[in-house]
Amino acid sequence: PLFLCAGVLPWIFFSGALTEATGSIVGNSNLVLKVHFPLEILPLSYCFSILFDFVFSLIALLPILYALGVHIDVLVLIHLLPIIVIHLFFIIGLSLFLSVAHVFYKDVGHLLSIVLMFWFYLTPIFYSIDHLPVEIQNVYAWNPMVYFVQGYRNILFLNTPPTVQLYMQMIIISLVTFCAGWAF
Repeated sequence: PLFLCAGVLPWIFFSGALTEATGSIVGNSNLVLKVHFPLEILPLSYCFSILFDFVFSLIALLPILYALGVHIDVLVLIHLLPIIVIHLFFIIGLSLFLSVAHVFYKDVGHLLSIVLMFWFYLTPIFYSIDHLPVEIQNVYAWNPMVYFVQGYRNILFLNTPPTVQLYMQMIIISLVTFCAGWAF
C-alpha cells in the first residue's frame, strides 16, 4: 500500500491540476471578457488549489505511515518540500500551455483525459521499472513523471533522499516545461 500511495498521490496532484487548469480560461470566459487582468492567474489558481489538497493528503499520510510502523527520518522528509516545488513548476508549465491551447482548440480538454489515462499506465505507479528490461527502461526515460514518482518514492517508500542526478533531471524537466508554458 505504501508503494502505491507514494505513486498515486503525486499522480492525483498532477492529473487533477492539469485537468482543472486546462479549462480555467474557457470556464471563466465571462470574467475574462469583463475584467482586464493577467490570464495566467486562472491556471495558477487551480494549480495552487490542487497543491493544497496534495499537501494535506501527504500530511494525512504521515500518521498512517507511523501506524504501519514506517518511520521516515526527518532529514529525509525535508526533501519533500523541494520535490513538491519542482513538481509544481512542471505542472504549471503544462497547465499554462494547455489552458491557452484549450481556448483555441476546444477538444484539448477531452483529449487530455484520454492522454492522462494512457500516461497513467505508462508511469510506474503500480509497478517498479527496476524489474523491466533495460531496453524498456530506456523508453521510460522519456516520461517526465517517472522522475517525480521516483523522487516521492525515495522519500516515502525507501526513506532515502533523492540523488543529485534525480534532482537535476527533475529541475531540468520543470524549468524547460515552465519556460515553454509561460512563453506560450
